[in-house]
Amino acid sequence: MRISNIWGGKVDSKRTNGLVDKLLSVLDTDEVVNIYANLQSHVDLIHVDDLVNLIIKVIHSDLKGHELFLVGGQSISIGDIIDRVSTKGILNLKVNQKDSKKSFINVKPFKAENIFDWTREHYL
Repeated sequence: MRISNIWGGKVDSKRTNGLVDKLLSVLDTDEVVNIYANLQSHVDLIHVDDLVNLIIKVIHSDLKGHELFLVGGQSISIGDIIDRVSTKGILNLKVNQKDSKKSFINVKPFKAENIFDWTREHYL
């Protein structure tokens, strides 16, 4: 499986990667989060619980042979992530948009959904 960015779960506020979890860990604190990205860029996310659910289904499947599965499918802009997390509390952000181009990654896990009868339960 090729897995997209995983989110969900408690992380240390000093962690430097994992935008969703990092933002959630510093809600309502004085810590400033530096964001070096074009806020219009999209990333592909999957919640850790959904990933574990899929891995268990794959382990218990009768599928023979090896296939590639792209796992993710919740494509969301960095700006939208910030907006959604900020509804849960106060964020102190320092934004530095060094990337003038917006990038877009959109991974659709329909193959995994169809073969393993799997659906995501967690959306940001």
